[in-house]
Amino acid sequence: MPTATSPDASAVAPRAPRWKRWGRAVLLFVGCWAAGFLVWAVSLGLVLETTPVLTRAQTLAVGLVDPALGLLLSAAVGPMRRAGRWNLAIAAIGCASTWAGPAVLVALTRLGRERSLPLAVTAVALVTAISMGWEGALYGFDGMGRGDILGMAVLMAALGTAFVLWGWAQGTRTALIASLRAQAASAEEARAALVREHEALATRREAEVDGAVARERTALARDMHDSVAHHLAVISLHAGALAYREDMPPEQARELGATLRESAQRANIELASVLAALREGSGIQSTAPLLGEDWFEELLAREEALGARVEARREVDVAALPRTVATALERSLDEALLNARKHSPGAPVQVTLRHLPAPGGAVDGEADRVMLTVRNPIGAWADMAGTAVGDAPAGSAQAVDGQDAARTSTRGAPGASREETTAPVTGTGFGLIGLAERARLLGGRARSGTTTGEDGRSMFEVEVELPWETPA
Repeated sequence: MPTATSPDASAVAPRAPRWKRWGRAVLLFVGCWAAGFLVWAVSLGLVLETTPVLTRAQTLAVGLVDPALGLLLSAAVGPMRRAGRWNLAIAAIGCASTWAGPAVLVALTRLGRERSLPLAVTAVALVTAISMGWEGALYGFDGMGRGDILGMAVLMAALGTAFVLWGWAQGTRTALIASLRAQAASAEEARAALVREHEALATRREAEVDGAVARERTALARDMHDSVAHHLAVISLHAGALAYREDMPPEQARELGATLRESAQRANIELASVLAALREGSGIQSTAPLLGEDWFEELLAREEALGARVEARREVDVAALPRTVATALERSLDEALLNARKHSPGAPVQVTLRHLPAPGGAVDGEADRVMLTVRNPIGAWADMAGTAVGDAPAGSAQAVDGQDAARTSTRGAPGASREETTAPVTGTGFGLIGLAERARLLGGRARSGTTTGEDGRSMFEVEVELPWETPA
């Protein structure tokens, strides 16, 4: 049977004040001394009954040594509450005194709290041996058979064992309480560490999202710079013509004035968008160079070259779109195709670019809108399924009619190579966040999440809706 040592009481509860500890010691002394006196008195009566005439040694032992040891050990058992194995001395010495019997039992209980099997066996054997030896030396075993002597020894051993086991149970309970408190403290520390780690991760994630939004704002401002510069160049060119052409007919002058006014309005609108993009922060963004006017075809052709199958439907002449809107749609399509390539390499991608007329026509400040939708099938690998990027409030502006160029095509051969797209690509999810921010700044909205296709398969859909003209 393994041995164990009971934990220090300080591991279970704070140490009691000094006055309280001494109060317990005094109460224990009084209780042991009083109980010992009753045991001594009963024992003395039994001795006088069986031995009417005591020898000098017996009288000295019963009348002086016994009470003296009882008083001494009763007084010592209180302060030695935490003495541990030193209680073995009290148990051994107390065997020579019936008055010290209660103190001996208290000492045996404390030895049991140590939960040490060798110590427990030693204590019980020592107390039994000393008690039987003292009894035999003082009174002898005349008239007692071997069975009676053995029975007395067994009775003493059983009494000592009972108190040792009682102390063992108390020590086990004390150790269990200490262990539970230690586990609770450890669990609380672990919980606090997890909370701190979670807060740190949340703060880091928030900073990363803010950084992605700021970079997208700066990228949008850079993309719009060329458009603003173009309008300013037109204004400068026509203003110069007005300044040097004194013979210009009035009708032509009015046409140039209207052109100047339209260019100024467009430049003012796009400059306001640039300022709005930069108002809430800035960042550094290394964006890919913009493609040509036929960016839609170029992006789809690039996707085909990477082994993807693209099913495209276009109802908008991309060349007729305002440069700011076309740039935003180009960036959005590029990001959506990249996202599909990350999470479903080689899978068919559905791309739709539609013209949405304003409800009831271009009245009440409402404008026509253009919507880009990109879908790709998803499965267990699509870790972004069901994650909505968010909606931005849609803005409104004067509608500008565009040419419809409806076209439907299926791109990419089913057997196209997928070697370049099968490698796993990691991402942070900030691309869709930037996409939504860009759409919001232009008065539109962007959404992403799961939907169900016509064949019942789960699809991941990215949808970007922008006004045909950017808001002022």
